[in-house]
Order: sequence, then C-alpha cells, then structure tokens
Amino acid sequence: MYLTKVLLFIWMFIGTPKYAIYAQANFMDQHQVKLDSVINDLKKFPKDDTARIGALWKIINFTLFKKEKEAVMPYSDELLRLSRKLNHKKGILNSMLFKGSYFKSALNYQQAINYYDSIIQVVDKSSDTTLFPMKAAAQNHKGQIYYTQGNYTAALTSFFAALEFYTNRDPMFTAYIYNSIAIIYRTLHLENKAIQYAKLFLSTAEKYEVEGQYSKGILLLTDMFLDQQLIDSAKLYLKNLQPVMPNLDFPTETFSYYTKLGIIANKEKQFKVATGYFETALLYAIKSGHGNMKSEVYYYFSKNEMDRGNLNAAKAMTDSLVKYAQIENNKEFKKGSYELLSRYYAKTGNYTIAYSFQEKFNLLKDSLASESGIKQANILAAFYENSLKENQILALKLQNKEQEKVLNNKANLNKLLTVALMGLSLVGFLSYRSYTTIQKLQQLKITTLEKNKQLLTIDAMLKGQEEERSRIAKDLHDGLGGMLSGIKLNFTNMKENLIMDSANVTAFENSIVQLDQTISELRKVAHNLMPEALVKFGLKNAILDYANTMQLASKVSIYFEQMGEERELGNTNDLYIYRIIQELINNAVKHAAANRVLVQLTKTNNRVILTVEDDGKGFDLSAVEKAKGIGLKNLKQRVDYLKGIMAIESKPMEGTAIHIELQA
Repeated sequence: MYLTKVLLFIWMFIGTPKYAIYAQANFMDQHQVKLDSVINDLKKFPKDDTARIGALWKIINFTLFKKEKEAVMPYSDELLRLSRKLNHKKGILNSMLFKGSYFKSALNYQQAINYYDSIIQVVDKSSDTTLFPMKAAAQNHKGQIYYTQGNYTAALTSFFAALEFYTNRDPMFTAYIYNSIAIIYRTLHLENKAIQYAKLFLSTAEKYEVEGQYSKGILLLTDMFLDQQLIDSAKLYLKNLQPVMPNLDFPTETFSYYTKLGIIANKEKQFKVATGYFETALLYAIKSGHGNMKSEVYYYFSKNEMDRGNLNAAKAMTDSLVKYAQIENNKEFKKGSYELLSRYYAKTGNYTIAYSFQEKFNLLKDSLASESGIKQANILAAFYENSLKENQILALKLQNKEQEKVLNNKANLNKLLTVALMGLSLVGFLSYRSYTTIQKLQQLKITTLEKNKQLLTIDAMLKGQEEERSRIAKDLHDGLGGMLSGIKLNFTNMKENLIMDSANVTAFENSIVQLDQTISELRKVAHNLMPEALVKFGLKNAILDYANTMQLASKVSIYFEQMGEERELGNTNDLYIYRIIQELINNAVKHAAANRVLVQLTKTNNRVILTVEDDGKGFDLSAVEKAKGIGLKNLKQRVDYLKGIMAIESKPMEGTAIHIELQA
C-alpha cells in the first residue's frame, strides 16, 4: 500500500500527458508528410483518365481533419468533374461522400445529410453492386449525426440499414455499429436490448480480432450489469481482462478496469480491497489527463473510504472531486460531491452543514431528473422523502422524545399541506395551459389567414411582373427588334446605290456595325426578361445557359450542379426558382468581385434546396437588415411565395454563402 502511494505521488507530479501530447503532434506531422506525398503523386497522372480519378480519390480519402479537407476541396471538385465527364459512378459518389464528411466535420449536419441522401438515392436506382459500400458508408455517417443530435430513432434506422451491408462483409464496421446501437439502447433504458447488442459487439470483436475492441466490449457489458446490480455477471465478464491488465498502452481502459473492480469490491463490503483498486485506477486516470476520469474515481474512492470509516481520506478525495467538477462544469459530479459532503458532515456530527449539502444535492438531482424527462410528481415526492429523512435524523440527534413527537406531527402536517399544494398547483397549471393553448390556436389561425392573404398578394404581384416581362420581351423582340432589322436592311440597300468617298464609306459601315450591336443587345435584354431556354428545355438547361452567358461576359468561373431526385416542379415554380438563381448569380458577379461561383440545386421528394457560394469580398451581415434594394426585396418575395427560408453567411473578405430551402 505504501509503495502504491509513493508511485501515485511521483506520477501526479511528473506525469506522462506531455509525452502523449508529443506523440499526438508527431503523428500529425507524419500524417501531413504522407498527405503531401500523395498529392505529389498526382503529377504522375496528367491525363483525364481513370488513373487520375484513382489518384484524386486517394488524396481525398487520406484526409482526417477539417483543415485538411478544406485544403483538398479543389481535388474533390476535380474528381467530381472528371468522373462526370467519364461517367465514372464510383468517382462521383466518392466525391459526394467526401463533401458529406466535410460538412459533418464542420457541424453543418443538414448539408451533410443532403449529400448522404443523394448517394443513397443514386445507389438505390442502380443495379451495380460495387456501389453498395458507398450507400452503407452514407447510412453509417447519417446514424452518427442523428445520434449526436439525440434523434435516437433515426439513428437506429440508419445504423440498421448500414448493418444490412456490413454484416459478414466488414467485421470492423459491424462491431462499431453494434457498439453504437448498444449505447443508444442503454441511453433509452432498454436494458435487455442494450445487453443483446453489447454481446454482439463483443463476440464480433473477439471472433475477427478487431483491434482494441474486445476490451471495450467487456467493459461495456460490465457497466450494464452493474446498472442492474448483477454483480456476479459483472465479475464473470471482467475476469476475462485479468490476463492483459494492466495495459500500459491503453491507460483509459486500464483505468476503467480497476474502477469497476473497486466498485464490485465496495458492493461486496470488501472496503480495504476496493481502496487498492481505486488507488490504481487513479494512477491511470492521472496518466490519461482526462478530468472526468479523475472525478469518477474520486467519487467512488471517497464513497468507499466513507463506508470504511476513513473520514479524513474521504474528505480529501471529495475536495478533489469538487475541484474537478468545477473545472469540467459537470453537474453529475457536482451532485456526487454534495452527496458525499452531506454524508461526511453527518458522520462528524455537524448536522446543520450536512442538511445544507443534502438540500443542494436534492435540488441538483431534481434539476438533472427534469432534464432527462422524469415526471415532475416523482421528483417532488423523492425530494420530499429525502428532506423528511434528514429532518428525522436531526430530530433524533438534537431533541428529546417529546420534541421528536411534535416534529413528527408537524412533518405529517407539512406532508398533507405539500400534497394539497401540489394538487392545487397541478389544477392551476392545467387550467393555465388550456387557456394558453386556446389563445395560441386562435393566434395561429389568424396568422395563417394573414400569411395566406400575403401569399395571394405576392402571387398576383409576381405573376403580374412575369406577364409584364413577357409582354415587354415580345414587344422588344417582335416590334422594336423587327424595326431595327428593317432599318439595317434599308441601310444595306442604300449602300449599293450611294456614291461616297472612302471616309464616308467607313463611317457608314461603322453605323451598320453599331446597329448590329444594338439589335444583339436588344435580343439579350428580351431573353433575360423571358428566357426561351426555360420554356423549351427546362430549369436545369436554363440555369446552365444563363451561367454560361454570365461566365463569358464576366470571365467569372460559374459551376452548377444538380443533385437528388429528377422530378418536375411546374412552370411557375421553375420560373421563380430560375429568377432566384439569376438574382444570386448576378449579385455575385456584379457586387462581390468573385473569381468563382458555385451553384447547387438539390431536389428531394417535397423540397428544393439552393446553395450559392462565392469567393468574393463578402459583406457585413448587419448591413443586409438595413438594405432596401429592389433585388433583395424581390428575392425575399419569391422565397416567401414558395414557403421557403433563407440564410446568409458572409464576412468581409471571406466570401458569401446563401442557403435557401423551398417547399416546391
């Protein structure tokens, strides 16, 4: 025991986290060198062929961190362009998978899910079985996103869809997904399901020797058995790790192993044995450098010393728990520290302080219970029972039997009053909630009517604008355009019959050239007022036609890509979406001083998602709120008409990204 404490002292002060940091930095440096080497290898494949697709694929698949993914984004764009040119479906899907991974790491979860959904739809429509791994990867990534968001039903759906492919094909991913499913079921308190998939995780890791996962499976199952107080089962599984412990290469798992041994020994009232396990666990918690691990072992260590009667050691451990709970801002550990301090002061006879910490414990416990969805009535009942218990303890220590009787009578009266107050509060709450619900429904009905009225007004105005555009375009093209063409023909005929010197001939020919330019510009104006390509060839071709026209005129590189379902939106919706994209491209070219503009159009079964990004000079978002320009006003009107939402991301000198989601 003495030797253990000496080692603990030495470890606390010389530690090893700095070596872990050095190792991590060294790994990142080595990884960057390898990535640079892979990028340099691209020079070996200058031709636009499948060999270059493979080299580009290797670059984007080699990235790990968000900054790396941002740096290689041009290679992903080239992979997508070249793959489409050569109709290389794997290259297309791999580029989309990379972009989904980038948006996932950037916490733009909706954009990431859009890419993953597009991959799934493409694979579902194809009979090529070699594309199935792409779909499984997309499902797995979606499951991870939904789990992070707390959408456990959607997460399970995606994970099970991924398992359909990975089972019997990829043991590593199969094990990882079993682990994720087990943790979700444990979070949902579905213990039998959680244990079922934890066992599948363990058996898969053991059978296929998935690196580092066998011990994780043992520890996960041990936790689940301890949750249900199945001590014998927990001991049986934990015994499997005895031959490989301690494992100096994995301090986190070693910490968990010894912590669980200490918990089991404590439950079996072997307090001295538990102390030894907790001392060893603390060594590995300090080595790992994780504050939460230290807090966990401080809690169990202090609880064990309290049970053992070693109050000074328990107080020291509790003080350390308080410190790390504050640093990590962890409510669970704060709650544990209040519980231990209440027990400590009660055991040392300071009942006033003990009661104050018990109150803090109860309040924080109630708060955490509310956050996790426990019913309010159960919380109040537990709080009242704990308070009553503390009152009884104080009464036994501080007052005689007669006073105790009086206090008990008062306590019973308080209980009746509390129950009555709870009943009245519940009735009042339900009455108020009913009243506010009716008010909200009435207000919602009024708002809906006003919104419909506004939409009808906007619809009439927009249709009027388009009809006027169409009329003006026709008048310009057929009327004024025809007259100018007639004038040109007359000028040409006159030239044949006039006798002019060379200077007048030159001036006359220049006039005809200027007339040609005027007719061309007139036709361009008429085309912009009512694009012929939209009527004849559809939305996608109309956007491509407009993008090519603007690119030739401005020398700005404009990229357009359409994803998702191929479905018709209707003439009115096509026209309004075209006008929205036309306005956004025009703004990027004329006002942003951009070199590149990316336009993405995604169609799902009931929505249309637009994203227009540029690398221009950007602007201050606060200025947008004060802007009164006609272009922005028309843009908002069209978005509102299609029941859409619009978000603008921009900073000065960092470009602009506009995201629009429409119900069309």
